[in-house]
Amino acid sequence: MDRITIKEYSLLKDTGNYDAVLPFLKPRNKLSNGKIDFNRLSYSDVRKCLILIKTLDSWEKQKDLFCLAYGISEQDTKVAHNVMFDKTIKGFWNCEIDEFFSAQNYLIKAFKDLLEREKKLLQSISINSGLWEQAGGNRLDKFSNIMPLVQLGEMYHIYPYDLQHKPYNEILTLLVCHKEKNEVNYEYDKLRTKHK
Repeated sequence: MDRITIKEYSLLKDTGNYDAVLPFLKPRNKLSNGKIDFNRLSYSDVRKCLILIKTLDSWEKQKDLFCLAYGISEQDTKVAHNVMFDKTIKGFWNCEIDEFFSAQNYLIKAFKDLLEREKKLLQSISINSGLWEQAGGNRLDKFSNIMPLVQLGEMYHIYPYDLQHKPYNEILTLLVCHKEKNEVNYEYDKLRTKHK
């Protein structure tokens, strides 16, 4: 198996020799000396990455996912002075294929873990979930990508789309904080009504 770039691999007619090994490489947060900084990703970036991961059926979508996760933009292509990582579209295509698959394995696992962590942190223990479903709460599922922003927007009197470019970790922290506060208030109200 020769060491080739992403571009060379994408042009191969038969990738069988590579495909027998590359998808099983150890996940590694490194692509051309660059690393994904999850603290820098905005809420919108995380949501876009999660959508792209579900539909990775072309090299163009692969490129979009990595460029979004690593912060590579068309603008960076015009001004390529980055010390740590050649943050250009051309730089992406020139990365070695084994490093790409290792980074891809890391990226997919990291985003799946991130989504699981989010679900776990935001899962409500409220016993009224049956009532919520009866009231039609399931109809809101189609808005699941923006519903957290709508909730925060209502709480802080901010237009929800103004929040989408805030760091993902900040949005998640605020949501978890309000969830915990609501659960404590709910339990407090139950205890208070018992003691009356």
